[in-house]
Amino acid sequence: MPPLRTWFDNGGALICRPHAKSKARFAAALKGGHNAEHHNHNDVGSFSVVAGATMVICDPGGEVYTARTFSARRYDSTVLSSYGHAVPVVAGQLQRSGAEARAVVVRADFRDEADTLALDLRSAYSVPELQRLERTFRFRRTDPTALIVRDDVASKEPRSFETALITWGPWKRLSETELRIVADGEAVRVKIDAGDAPFQIKPETLNEDVPTPRKPLRLGIALTKPVQSTSVTLTITLEPGTAGAARARAPPRAQHFSCAPAPPGYDYPHVRPIPTTARRGDSASARAESAGRSFCSGCAGNLGSAQPTAEAGASPKPSSCSLTPAPRDSETVRQAGAGRHQADGTRAPDRTDTLPAFAG
Repeated sequence: MPPLRTWFDNGGALICRPHAKSKARFAAALKGGHNAEHHNHNDVGSFSVVAGATMVICDPGGEVYTARTFSARRYDSTVLSSYGHAVPVVAGQLQRSGAEARAVVVRADFRDEADTLALDLRSAYSVPELQRLERTFRFRRTDPTALIVRDDVASKEPRSFETALITWGPWKRLSETELRIVADGEAVRVKIDAGDAPFQIKPETLNEDVPTPRKPLRLGIALTKPVQSTSVTLTITLEPGTAGAARARAPPRAQHFSCAPAPPGYDYPHVRPIPTTARRGDSASARAESAGRSFCSGCAGNLGSAQPTAEAGASPKPSSCSLTPAPRDSETVRQAGAGRHQADGTRAPDRTDTLPAFAG
């Protein structure tokens, strides 16, 4: 069994898991670090929550690469900037980029019953009057299992404050202080405690060109009046009755498929492992996976003929495919470019399979 936690002290990242015998299949990934990392996103202090095998509260991932991605306008992207991550917006300011924008670990206390990680996030924001911005994560393993995220903020003068949750799934406001977020049949409840400060929920789809089947949704939790000092706490728990609250999902079994035979010396670029259980994806891939078939973004019309075989490692061979085979010596295509180019040469959407944070 995996350990209760994995702590990357150099990178300031923590993965928290439940007890091995816990019925609550609930895990969290917490990130400190800084904003000059490889393939950097401005995401100091962000977090993701997994229920069952589904990332319900998420990091949206990257965007489809364009010239902007590698220019001075990189962080115009709402999925690469801090706006697209579960982090605060302070005095209307997003996080700045650079190694100086880093989380300072104030406290790291890891115990069987709970893990606590407190981060000072002030340096990530160009707000001179900001006196305190401390985010404390507490992953509680006792019943009910929960991730508690508390932000303590203080400034010399009243300033606006907002935090956020990022998801791909639908959501509903159950009451003035509670939300329900759903993804792939898993659901979590989020209780919001802002003390006496009134707040509003601001849903917004992040309309960027992303390689995920759905565009990410940002749920802004914004105080309606400027504050000089306040605390905002989010308590995230599994919704009773969901698969994550009742049992562990079996890890998806992968079978390898290629969609058509290729000429000698060539490979089709869309060979990929396909889980035999339905997972997040567009409707075509979801239908294919639920039937135990392969999915190819270039020949979705041939799904019916792409049947898996009983022989280990065997490949189904439908009659035709709209994709052009790639030279076999192209490591980029064969290993990293699976399914990414359509017949017209444009990039095809990638799948978004979540990686379970726990096993069994």
